[in-house]
Amino acid sequence: MRRLASGLSILHLALGLVIVTVLTGVAIPLFYAQPKITLDHAAILLANDLRYAQNEAAISGESTSIKFDQDGDGYSAQYSSGLPIANPVGGGELVRQYSFDAIFRGVSLEVLSGSTATRFDRHGFATTPIDIRLSYQGDTRLLRMAVGSGLVEISGLETSWEDRGL
Repeated sequence: MRRLASGLSILHLALGLVIVTVLTGVAIPLFYAQPKITLDHAAILLANDLRYAQNEAAISGESTSIKFDQDGDGYSAQYSSGLPIANPVGGGELVRQYSFDAIFRGVSLEVLSGSTATRFDRHGFATTPIDIRLSYQGDTRLLRMAVGSGLVEISGLETSWEDRGL
């Protein structure tokens, strides 16, 4: 009896885990529902994916492209041979589909530069400029990628971010 009163029971541990799970289940969606958080992350992820496709072109010696969905729901990356570029995180293909990803659900992109794809030649140089507006709940971010270097500039971010070309 005395031993039970002084220790932590399995019931206490289970109750603590349930409370933490419920709080996390409420807090994470509320955090990502903020337009500034969601849009900043979506814009930075797109910039990182552009850089990854550029690096893949330089490393493989085969040109790459990122094709943006006409409906604004995302994009995919592939080699000029038509093979998809592997996702650097988690495996599979490098495909972003905002309606499928709970964190980015509701984000849409609009290509402003006329082309629905951007390309990197076999040396990793950007051959087409790209201007993209990302929107979420009335808030927007503008992403621009330069020809040649492929450096990306994002306007409207809440936090500072710099493309260092890596």
